[in-house]
Formats: sequence, C-alpha cells, structure tokens
Amino acid sequence: MGGFSFYALLVRRLQRDHTAIWQSLGSPSYFPGDPRSHGNDYWYGALFDGIWRRDYLSVCDPDVVRLARISRIFLIGIFAGLACIALLVVWGLIIMLGGI
Repeated sequence: MGGFSFYALLVRRLQRDHTAIWQSLGSPSYFPGDPRSHGNDYWYGALFDGIWRRDYLSVCDPDVVRLARISRIFLIGIFAGLACIALLVVWGLIIMLGGI
C-alpha cells in the first residue's frame, strides 16, 4: 500500500506545483481506476511510463524526483514479488503433477 500512497503524493505534487507537466501526462488521478481519470489507468498511464523510464529526472523539483524514485522502487518491488509468486505457483504445480 505504501507505493500507492507515494504515487498519490506524486500526482498531487505535480498537479499543485507543476501543472503543465501534470496536464502533459494526461491529468492522472490519485487512485487507480478513478472514474475522473478520463481513461488514464494507473498501469498504462503516462505517469507510470514516465516513472518507469526515469523521465522525472528532468524535473527541477527535488521533492518530485524523490517521490518518483520511491514510487519506482515500490513498482519494481511489486513486479518482483509477483514474479516470485508466479514461479512458486508453477513450481508447486510441477511437484503436484509429479514432475520433479
């Protein structure tokens, strides 16, 4: 849940202090699936893409850069955790079916 709160802080900071950047990202919403997001979903939005590609480094505000870095670390952690769970499920299925 921590990653989502950092994401919400990042969106709020961009909306408040860097309106042009926030609008260029499609005016992302605070929470995934928010109907006010106008089709910008959390996982496919321009903000997520910018965090993933480290586009935030061009922003001069050190607080925005810090929030984006923390959000990126949480996103990497989420993906790594999901990959580990998928591997454990596959390994469990192989064992249950008598593979190893």
